[in-house]
Amino acid sequence: MKSQRRKSKILRKTMAISLAAAMTTGTILTVSAAPVQTTVSGDTVTRISNPDGTPGQIDGLISDREVGYGWSIAERGDYIYIGGWRNTVGAVIQHYLESALVSSGMMDSETVWKLVDIVTNGEVPYPANPNGGVLVKMKKSDPGNFEIITEMEDPFRNVVKYENDLYFSTYTGVTGNDAKIYKLDENDKLTEVYSTAQGASMRANCVYRDYLYFAGTWADEKKKDGEPTSLAVIKKHDNDDGWDKVADYRDFAYISEETDSSGNTVEAEGNYGDDTYVSASIASPFWDMTVFGDEIYATIPNLYGYVVFKGHPAKDGEKANEYGWVWTEVIGRDKNSPNNQGLAENKNGFEDGSSYAIGYQSVVGALGVFDGHLYTYDIDHTIGAELVGVQGMLALVSNPQNADLANYLKPLQTTLNHPQTLWRLNNETGKFEEMTGFTELTKDTANEYIWKHGVYNGEFYISTMDSKVIYNYLTRLTGGSFAEMTEEEQARQIAYIREFLSEKIQSQSGDSELQKQIDEIIRSAQEVLPDQEQAEELKEKIESALSDFRNGGSYTDFQNAVQELIEEYVPSEEKRQEISEKINEVINNFDENEQISGLVDKLVQIASKYLPTDEDKEMYREKLTNTYNELSSMNEWSDLLGVLSVYIGTRELLSPDDIALISDIGQMFNELNEIGQDDAEAIENLVEKYQDIPERLKNTLEALSEKINSDPDALELSDEEREQLGNILESLAASAQTVIAKNWAEEIAALQSAAGKLSELYQETYMEISNIIKSDTQGFDIFKSSDGENWELVTNDGFGDKFNYGALRFLTTDEGMYITTANPFYGAQLYLLTNDKQAPDEKVITAETKTVDWERNSEKGADIKTNSDSTWVAVRKDGKHFGMDIENGVSVENGQVIFSTAFLSLLANGENALTLVFEDGTIDVVVNVTEGSQTDKPDSDNNKPGTDNTDKNDDPSQTPDANDPSENNGQGSENGQSADSGDNNGPQTGDGTASSSRLAAMAAISCAVAVLFRRKRKTDK
Repeated sequence: MKSQRRKSKILRKTMAISLAAAMTTGTILTVSAAPVQTTVSGDTVTRISNPDGTPGQIDGLISDREVGYGWSIAERGDYIYIGGWRNTVGAVIQHYLESALVSSGMMDSETVWKLVDIVTNGEVPYPANPNGGVLVKMKKSDPGNFEIITEMEDPFRNVVKYENDLYFSTYTGVTGNDAKIYKLDENDKLTEVYSTAQGASMRANCVYRDYLYFAGTWADEKKKDGEPTSLAVIKKHDNDDGWDKVADYRDFAYISEETDSSGNTVEAEGNYGDDTYVSASIASPFWDMTVFGDEIYATIPNLYGYVVFKGHPAKDGEKANEYGWVWTEVIGRDKNSPNNQGLAENKNGFEDGSSYAIGYQSVVGALGVFDGHLYTYDIDHTIGAELVGVQGMLALVSNPQNADLANYLKPLQTTLNHPQTLWRLNNETGKFEEMTGFTELTKDTANEYIWKHGVYNGEFYISTMDSKVIYNYLTRLTGGSFAEMTEEEQARQIAYIREFLSEKIQSQSGDSELQKQIDEIIRSAQEVLPDQEQAEELKEKIESALSDFRNGGSYTDFQNAVQELIEEYVPSEEKRQEISEKINEVINNFDENEQISGLVDKLVQIASKYLPTDEDKEMYREKLTNTYNELSSMNEWSDLLGVLSVYIGTRELLSPDDIALISDIGQMFNELNEIGQDDAEAIENLVEKYQDIPERLKNTLEALSEKINSDPDALELSDEEREQLGNILESLAASAQTVIAKNWAEEIAALQSAAGKLSELYQETYMEISNIIKSDTQGFDIFKSSDGENWELVTNDGFGDKFNYGALRFLTTDEGMYITTANPFYGAQLYLLTNDKQAPDEKVITAETKTVDWERNSEKGADIKTNSDSTWVAVRKDGKHFGMDIENGVSVENGQVIFSTAFLSLLANGENALTLVFEDGTIDVVVNVTEGSQTDKPDSDNNKPGTDNTDKNDDPSQTPDANDPSENNGQGSENGQSADSGDNNGPQTGDGTASSSRLAAMAAISCAVAVLFRRKRKTDK
């Protein structure tokens, strides 16, 4: 005891030094979801939806946990509109995993979802509502109160505002319906305006030169055998909801250079419409569109990496397609493409010979514009990788001996090893250059999407999808995150596992087989019982326990109950040993014949040890007592711990929990020293008090080892000191392992058995996956930059909610930047981000004059000088396009806007308020139209220049607005040609009539020649 007291004094002294030093260090604060929070970047984030909600509770925009995605968001007037997706993950599981397992006969639907509950701990809701799409709106002055506009089977994937209407596209990859575009007008009336049977979505859209474009597939052109998908970029008609093509699948072809069997370089033709990521019924043929440098850029998903094209209306001298456009490959496998497909190292993308890599790297790319630069960023196929991993897990459950899990996990490993990247176009070279500063932030994380971007107050925000919450389902118990669960989550996890296991045993064995084994146990008991009455009584109790098992109890509980009954009724130790051997023989045979083995059994073994039941209490105390007795008797133990605490306690390596642990260990040794090792009752009380120390100590040692190995310079130690510290830590860990292993052999054996199986099947693959997932902070990340090169973190934990695995959409408004989330577990959320930064001044378009006077039927047009640098101009009247059906009706060059006489003739007499729309802004002008002299104007309605109706067939999108207010004032006729409002102003003489007839004839001939000339010119292009 004297030696023990001496060691305790040393320990108390070192503890005092450590604690005193540690008290000077800062504390670690954990961020949780809060109504208002300040991010690490200094932004203020306010939670709009369910501001008092907490992670893991039913949430969502309309308090519906199934509404998991805020997939589209737009502002109109005083309202924010959000299109959502119900049953996000659940629908994918139902459509792909459940259908495959049920159709193969492996499981029924009910069993599949019980397995889903086990794997996800009940965190993925079953898709109970058939309406996957929900459209809501919120008045900005009444935040958090959402009104449902409509619900439908398919979700709303994207939205664009155009002429004060909102155009939503749907996603049909789960339902198999036709992909549609809907228009939500100013009265919130939803109307279908486009539908196509090919592809799952028309998600790509943009407004270019003040016209609305979507990209996907052509509605009226069905895919034929052997032909590519009918890819199309479409443009909305000027005055109705019709659409015209500006590109088709032939515009998205390539010529690649391949090596033949003889080693010669040969050319091969291909079409991106043939790719499975385009042609599949669940695919989005185009992914994204944006406008940059007066061109449309569009991305097309591909199995080996996404491709990008740019297009514009053909200019003089350019070879146009049949729609008058020019499309050029920017990223792809064409031999002349300036950037490789998927921005991979080789021209053909990520086709590296490994079937596991194909399809899981950069299969999709998105686009963004910031500060005069075009950016592209990639998306990995994280869901696909997860589904393959789940298939592997099921293979292990059904056939553990033959499950080749390394193959199943390779795609997941590939995605984790591929950091998400951001690229910026070099405007001079045409090459995309990686923003390496951004890449560093995504390395060794579970971020698998760069999902979306926003620009707010002169800063570029980019969000991710953090797949840890998904991947975690494969590694939870072996990756350490089970221990991070709350007690409620742990208990729920075990309940799901036990319930599933019990039912599977019953279903696989069948009542008749189980009854045979119970009868065998009873017969064995009857052979050794002293009288028949006791035998019958025992039989009744065993059958009662069996009934409990059949009604949902666990098999383990049933087995324990039978064993306890035997021990109760059998008087002698010898007889109990005899019947126990027989019972064990029966149970062992049952286990060997059990079909549900492998992973689920091991999960129960491992997980159940984390939650000791009351029945385990005495055994638990005994193990702890032995552990502490042996630890306290080790001469080197306290010395090592004392020296170690001196080193680590003064170098800010300890967290508050570590400090508390060291204090508790010191106190434990002090109390052991005071009571002595012969006082069994006192030791037992001490064990009860400190029973959690072994696990805490193990975790602390692992954490300290990681800190030392990952950042040795932070210790500020010499090489000699560092070596000494390493030896101390190694010795300490070895000593602890020896003692803990001895007394916790059963638990360690179970862990080692599972780990050995995993090691055999996964080798390095599983451990690498597990380590990355374990170290990742769960929840989406958002980064921001003021220059596109240097980046800082905004959040890495989903604004404090670990179930927010993605930031989906950004919407910049006068109030701030709204952000919707992807939370398919408990419901999507809406946040508002603000800061006190100053937004850069936008260019203000000015004009030398904003009023133009024009005399009707004048031979000259009119013009306005502006400061715009735009190469194009469009005109709006009453918020709608006006007069843009006339070729060269309005043009701009070096800021000079020229109104042709044909355009001006469409205007009504008096003041006409117009809005000129440029690439760099807008300006309001007034054109005042007055009547010309009687002899200067033609009589016939057919004499208006530029109004030949035959021109509509040349460009169907350029049609006059039948609803234009000017046409209700005598300015339009039924065939769309302009009428002369002066026809009834005064009498017409005979000479005037003849003159009018001659003018009409000449005008008709002129129009016909003009049409032929235009057609010829377009054909020549």
